[in-house]
Amino acid sequence: MIKLSKEESEKLLELVVEYLAEHPVINNRTLRSIAPVSYDQAIAFFNLMIKEGRLEKIGVGRATNYTLPK
Repeated sequence: MIKLSKEESEKLLELVVEYLAEHPVINNRTLRSIAPVSYDQAIAFFNLMIKEGRLEKIGVGRATNYTLPK
């Protein structure tokens, strides 16, 4: 797995915020369809954003979605 740099993570976050402006949630599959990231990179990105409080996780397993914090 190629680790995402801080700059790449910030660009991904911008993309996710744009997506969430029009949709209530985003998931791993959707992120991979709109950005050139692998499954593992998407998981690492979402985990980092949750840790930093920039996204919230909803659900578990295949039903996991992410949204902006309230």
